Amino acid sequence: MQEVHEDPALASRLSDDPAFDPADPDGGGVATLPRPRTAKTALNPNDPSTWGKVARNAPCPCGSGKKFKRCHGRV
Repeated sequence: MQEVHEDPALASRLSDDPAFDPADPDGGGVATLPRPRTAKTALNPNDPSTWGKVARNAPCPCGSGKKFKRCHGRV
């Protein structure tokens, strides 16, 4: 069972759009969490310049198994 909370202001504005589907889990008037980034280029574990923006609590792309903040994200 899934509970959906829609923004009435957004739903009324988008209801005129034929592509709008309030039951669509991928968008429309339904609030969704940000999707994980998709790699357009290959992610090289040995080259931090290919990692892009990594979330602090995400696993480190180097493959160490540690969180990014405990591995390459240390300041």
